[in-house]
Amino acid sequence: MSHTKELYRIKELVSNKGYMIEFNGDYYEVLVESSIYLEKIEYPPKCVKVCDEELSEYPTLKRAIDLASKSGAEL
Repeated sequence: MSHTKELYRIKELVSNKGYMIEFNGDYYEVLVESSIYLEKIEYPPKCVKVCDEELSEYPTLKRAIDLASKSGAEL
């Protein structure tokens, strides 16, 4: 199973059961985070071109790109 699929399964577990788990008498707080790191670069060695329509399927990524192109900053 891929790392990403495992993260989604853990996030589902937390959503369904709660973020505090007990295992073998110990208690754990489970936090599932996702991050997008984005930097505008010149002359990428490998690049996949996407159109606005394709990018609209990923609204979080689209907003991050919009913000990065406006501010020129890494998010």
